Amino acid sequence: MRQHRAGGQNGVLSPATPSSGRLMSTIIDTFVAPPCREQITLLYQDEHLVLINKPAGC
Repeated sequence: MRQHRAGGQNGVLSPATPSSGRLMSTIIDTFVAPPCREQITLLYQDEHLVLINKPAGC
């Protein structure tokens, strides 16, 4: 999310306003995936994409 300094105060950040004039909302995701104890197979990798095969439930 883009942020900008509010009112010239140091260290105070407020949400950036897009060109539409509406404030953008922030979604905070607190989910942490449990560790996978089974083998994960790398099927393909390039500079933009990684494709893996993992067991269900991992």
